[in-house]
Amino acid sequence: MARFRLRDHAHLQELLLDALWAIEGIQRIETFLSLGEVPRGNIIEKLVGDPDAG
Repeated sequence: MARFRLRDHAHLQELLLDALWAIEGIQRIETFLSLGEVPRGNIIEKLVGDPDAG
């Protein structure tokens, strides 16, 4: 999972076509757009919870 801040749709297209699809082994990309700010911090832990919490 990755998170990017983009200027506009053209910047998203450039990232997808020129950078991400160029990575060997990439078979699928899902794109989700957010119109608001995401608080800084460990986003993965916030999304799936603390794996050490049991």
